[in-house]
Amino acid sequence: MNDKNKTLMRYISMMPDDIKYIIKEYLRIPTIIFITKDNYIFHHKYLRPYLIKNRFEAYVRNVIKQDHEFVFNQLINENVEKWILFKNYIHKNIIYKNYVFFLIFFCIDCDSIRCYNTLNDFLKKNQMCQNRHKKNILKCIK
Repeated sequence: MNDKNKTLMRYISMMPDDIKYIIKEYLRIPTIIFITKDNYIFHHKYLRPYLIKNRFEAYVRNVIKQDHEFVFNQLINENVEKWILFKNYIHKNIIYKNYVFFLIFFCIDCDSIRCYNTLNDFLKKNQMCQNRHKKNILKCIK
């Protein structure tokens, strides 16, 4: 969020609730989405069109680098099925079995412990991590 939006949100927070509701109707979704967690959960599905096309993976990596576990949890819930089917993901001359394995190693590389724990908890909860040590295939390409 840039400085203009922060200043605007600060002024809005000082106003009465009736006026806030009216102003909120005129704000764009990218401005509303980051105000509260509830807004983020409700409007998260509308965020994708505002991301630059073909830059969704960069968005996911940026969320991991900054260790935003709440946002990462929403991304996991929406995309884990697609990520598992995304086979043989290549990053820095290494082939990962699928995109989820890449995310696990990327969390470790970036020291994003909260995102790593969130991903592991999700995989355990949905029973997707059984015998994961056997499925862990990394191939170095040189």
